[in-house]
Amino acid sequence: MKTNKKLLFAALLSACVLFAGCKENTDPYEGINDQSDAAVQTDAQGSGDTSSDEKAPAVLSIGYSASAAAQSGRICPDGKGGIYYRDAASGFLSHAKADGSGKTELAKLSPLFINLVGDKLFFIAENAENTLCSLPISGGEAAVLSQNDCKALFAIGDKLYYSDAYALYVMNTDGNGDHKLIDSATPVGYRDGKLYYLDSNRFLNTYDLSNGEKALLLQEPASTVTVTESGVFFLNTQTGIFGQLKDDGNVLPLISGMSLYMTDGNTLYFKEAVSGAYYQMSIETSEAKAIGAFSRLFFTSDGIPKKAEEIDLANAGAVYSEDGNYLYLADGQVFVYATLGESMKASGKAECLTVYKDGAFKIW
Repeated sequence: MKTNKKLLFAALLSACVLFAGCKENTDPYEGINDQSDAAVQTDAQGSGDTSSDEKAPAVLSIGYSASAAAQSGRICPDGKGGIYYRDAASGFLSHAKADGSGKTELAKLSPLFINLVGDKLFFIAENAENTLCSLPISGGEAAVLSQNDCKALFAIGDKLYYSDAYALYVMNTDGNGDHKLIDSATPVGYRDGKLYYLDSNRFLNTYDLSNGEKALLLQEPASTVTVTESGVFFLNTQTGIFGQLKDDGNVLPLISGMSLYMTDGNTLYFKEAVSGAYYQMSIETSEAKAIGAFSRLFFTSDGIPKKAEEIDLANAGAVYSEDGNYLYLADGQVFVYATLGESMKASGKAECLTVYKDGAFKIW
């Protein structure tokens, strides 16, 4: 499908308004360079702790997946073709191979912002305190590093950058040195020696890890920010337009009227708001093609899809709508957290993780 940008804006911006009342992901951090794509970067910079006397250049590894962090990091590549992930049905931290085999539950904790550093996982356990935890990849007991009601987490080098409702903090991966770094800031990614964060206005800023200098990059309210080596992408929450922040400071509008955006190099994956169909689009040419869709029908506890008029609401019990809620990329694979009647029939659970394969989304 050849898509003209100007025509796409006009047609789909109105579609976005029509879809405003429908269910979709509204978490601005739900959801970074794939670990396999950007395992290390070398910059002349310090440790990220401005009180440190360390001046020698450091080799920084990225512990998260850029394409997953924009939607709260429910998936993290293991660097060997498999993934650590939040199981859609149980909600618990798990691991599996790329083909879906060898699924293993690692901890009965519900992880967000999963980061892999060496032989340890760092993540936010979603609970009353939203605790920051570490866990050996072999499993075992999770260590609690902070009970600071954490909202976002990014592992960069040997530092953990995380935020609560009020400020941005940094600590060493061993749990020491925890202190506040910036007021009213939420981290969203890392690039070229700088930590990217949103301030209280949701404007995009950078913090230089070598000298602590801050810079305002974007004076537009942003969400779904994805920071990659190939660029910085974001959704303007006022206009509904998804665009790219160029290195010269200008914004290149890309598309509107969509929900669930995810970038992978020069490719954009998204869900069209009204139809619910998923597309793959070249950022350079704006050429897009549909890659799959869910039925968008309803189903009850029997798992059989039905039209709305076929459901007796008085006697149906729980009613589900087939759809996808989170979109992720890991090692070139497209994953969607979905609610499907097929999953209900197979496992008694409506929620499942699907993978795009052979032209369709299949339960993984």
